[in-house]
Amino acid sequence: MSQLSKHSEHHVIWTIGNTRIVDSEPDQGITPTIKAAALGIAAITTAPISPVIAIALAGYAAMKVFESFHFAGTDAADMAREIYKDVNGTEAETVPDGWVPMPQSIDQPTKAISLVEDRPTPVDVPEQAVQPSARPTALSCIVADPYQSRAFFGAQRTGKSYLAAVASKEIHDHLSCKIFHFNLASFGDEDSYYWSHAAESIRGDLSSLDTFEAKDVIKDAIALVKRFYSTQNAILIVDEIAYLGSTSNQHGELLKPLLTLIADKITTLSSSGKKRQQAIWTIAPEFVAGSLTQDAKAVKKLKLCYVSAHPEKTVTWNGQSIGFDWELFRQIKANFEIADPSVVPSGDRICFIGSDWLPVGELPDLKKGTTEIRERLEKSWQASTEDEPNPFDTFINSLSHESQGDLKKFVVWLKNRQGTELTYDQVKDSFAKNNGVNRDKATLNTLIQVAKSKRLIELSSNNKWMVKSI
Repeated sequence: MSQLSKHSEHHVIWTIGNTRIVDSEPDQGITPTIKAAALGIAAITTAPISPVIAIALAGYAAMKVFESFHFAGTDAADMAREIYKDVNGTEAETVPDGWVPMPQSIDQPTKAISLVEDRPTPVDVPEQAVQPSARPTALSCIVADPYQSRAFFGAQRTGKSYLAAVASKEIHDHLSCKIFHFNLASFGDEDSYYWSHAAESIRGDLSSLDTFEAKDVIKDAIALVKRFYSTQNAILIVDEIAYLGSTSNQHGELLKPLLTLIADKITTLSSSGKKRQQAIWTIAPEFVAGSLTQDAKAVKKLKLCYVSAHPEKTVTWNGQSIGFDWELFRQIKANFEIADPSVVPSGDRICFIGSDWLPVGELPDLKKGTTEIRERLEKSWQASTEDEPNPFDTFINSLSHESQGDLKKFVVWLKNRQGTELTYDQVKDSFAKNNGVNRDKATLNTLIQVAKSKRLIELSSNNKWMVKSI
């Protein structure tokens, strides 16, 4: 939109968009034809301009042609140069007092205007360098969202359990979060250092237990889940969930109450875990929904954390080559939302979490840390027991009544056999016979039970006892 402002009788300024045209004193002395030609050349040779400005220049040129019949003035070439400078952002004239310069065109460097004594002064705004943000990893994402319930999947030896262990330790260390863990398909010694930071950890191998033994272990696991749920700021790790929920598990009937309890807590915490500051993490090497009980399928409500080898690489573990497991990937894709591994990080191991494939992250050596802790504890225990009185002597000194004579003789006899294994026949023939003690079964069993209750001996195998060594 054009605005016409008259400053004085002989000084007129037109402001058109961001372009200002300054007219000086009426022209004196150049022919209309030369002036029109000069203006036309200026309009053509100038930088690209908007249609509005082009029309204004044409009108301005026509007006000058008309005026040239009545006035003579400065050379038209000077006028053309002034118009060219103005269109290209170069100030053609000093702005009269009381006027504020129009803003610069948008393709000019950004400037802020600061007013000092009512006079505008351009001040350059320094450009802020964009700081590169650290790329997220699976570990950093898990630690940043500790109370999100998750399902960890991955082929064997890809590091799914190790990632869960490291992440839970980080959360435990930084938030004093209590970790509850159980694995009823535990084998080897990995769990002993993976979960050394757990407040409670139950480990067993149901496949090697009979019905009575399995019942006791499952009962303990149920009690652990209940203790977890009554604890704020806590995470429950259910390891080998696919094994527990398999329809072909030999202890399937015994496991039903445990699986029903876990399914109920998954349903609750998948929607309110962050508010409660509680989460359930499950770990499994596979997920074939058709072979799982209905309660075990509750895992599908959890957020996926899928750990894998890189699709174009292999990693080695104990001489075995481990690559991307496409069969497992298809199982997971049939039950969870997961993107194809077409664009993935370059590391040997990758993880799909949230909506992206990310690097797993740098994972510390948990075994090394556990060994150091164990060594410190052992040294501490040794230091604390150096001055501890001998338990045999302590118990012997407490047996002062004459009715305790046989027991006192038995403890003295045991003291001289520290670190050795004894049989019932040795107690009967070596101790009782040589010390004038009644050799009947009732008397000897009483002596043995008292020594056991004082932890002077412990059962080592069927009908054998190991004497404590001090």
